[in-house]
Amino acid sequence: MKKKSLLLILLLVLLLAGGAAAYRFLAPGLDAGGLGQNQQGGSGGDDQRVMAPLVSFETLDGKKLDTSDFYGKPTIINFWATWCGFCMEEMPAFQAVYETYGDRVNFLMINQTAGESSLEDVKAVLQKEGYTFPVYLDKTYSGAQAYGFTGIPMTVLVDSEGYLLGGRNAAVTDVMLIEAIEEMLQMKNAPQ
Repeated sequence: MKKKSLLLILLLVLLLAGGAAAYRFLAPGLDAGGLGQNQQGGSGGDDQRVMAPLVSFETLDGKKLDTSDFYGKPTIINFWATWCGFCMEEMPAFQAVYETYGDRVNFLMINQTAGESSLEDVKAVLQKEGYTFPVYLDKTYSGAQAYGFTGIPMTVLVDSEGYLLGGRNAAVTDVMLIEAIEEMLQMKNAPQ
């Protein structure tokens, strides 16, 4: 009996490790390391490019938008929540980088509103911390799920034509953001 239980546990561990390795191989767009571009990025041929999922969300005042409304400039999409410690740790980096690059890059800071205690709490955090980057609301997690949501924070890079470039399913730093933005701005389809 003990051998069977031990064998079953070992088999489960191997399955989980194999699944994690397969996910990393099959979904390179969400990198656990840096925020750099992957093989789906704009430097290869058009047949290698993958369109970013088209997702809808709302502004803080209730206006409905989707990701296609932001084509024309490179875009950084960040899925976050006020209850997420890592999310709140990376917010100052997003604010600093937004202040420098906000005129050349779209910042879609998409709050996972379905998991928040209230929209008023979200607004209070933004006001208290002095964040001026644009915040949008995903009230059903549909946006995060479309991008392969496995947890937050999650940051995704999209070029000016709406193609996926890469991302990270963990917190980012200002250095990571700046490096990614500089790469995106050097791409052939980036506005000058």
